[in-house]
Amino acid sequence: RRPAGTGRRLRENQLKILGGPILRSQACLIAHRRSLAANPDVRSLVRTLLEHVEARQRARSYMQVTANIPGESIEDVGRRVTTRHELAGLQGPTIAPLWSSSPDDTQPWFMVTIVVPNERMLELVDHLRSLGGAGMAVVQVQYVFSEQSEAFARLDI
Repeated sequence: RRPAGTGRRLRENQLKILGGPILRSQACLIAHRRSLAANPDVRSLVRTLLEHVEARQRARSYMQVTANIPGESIEDVGRRVTTRHELAGLQGPTIAPLWSSSPDDTQPWFMVTIVVPNERMLELVDHLRSLGGAGMAVVQVQYVFSEQSEAFARLDI
């Protein structure tokens, strides 16, 4: 049976949605520091879990924008894209040459990938369009890892 996505089944069965969520919950990870220090396998598992949770939470506020930009060189495209430093991404754009599928295309094209905060996504799309950007795709970032897991570092083991 398919879920009631359109509300049709709810209407057919004379059902109504009452109120909001029944339960909101959160999880807590509880561990004994000496046990973690003594057991490298468990410590590794805890680190992996904390890394994934933190990176997923961090990623919720970012979008990845990919666009094809015409230009003379990677440096040319990089300079033009980064004229708006607030739209240059976490550490800067990733730029790679494109292989043209058309033998008649003499203009070099480059793929530019930038990760920006959600609230800057449309601003970035407009900026890339102003540079001749085409074939743009935007996806929600799944994970953003930092230099280390802050929660795991706080365990101090």
